[in-house]
Amino acid sequence: MPKSNTSKTMVLNFLARNQSVTQPAQLYLALYATNPTDADTGTEASYSGYQRQAVTFSAPQLSGGSAIIQNSNLIQFAVVPSASGSIAYAALRSAQSGGDLIYYGPLAATYQLNQGVQPIIPIGSLTVAET
Repeated sequence: MPKSNTSKTMVLNFLARNQSVTQPAQLYLALYATNPTDADTGTEASYSGYQRQAVTFSAPQLSGGSAIIQNSNLIQFAVVPSASGSIAYAALRSAQSGGDLIYYGPLAATYQLNQGVQPIIPIGSLTVAET
């Protein structure tokens, strides 16, 4: 998942400039219809009952020159009550509402938010890598 502009600035300030940065207490997964981009300009899902979901991660593992973390919890969003468009991107944010965009990326496919659909991310299916 690419980093947002906010994340890039935080990393550089922390590692290269010895400045304190505020670490998010919790990361939340958000679903998007359009690409959030580095600048946080995407359109987030907004069906009735939708809210960002808390994510916990495994310890980083090194693989092929990358450090990788994966979700260690089952992530379940609310059931879609009526047809509500589609989602094609996911993002990690620093708050359940508002907050900063941290990482984002495309889903494996575009998913239709039809009535009765419940977006679920199985354990180990959300991967964040630093290369």
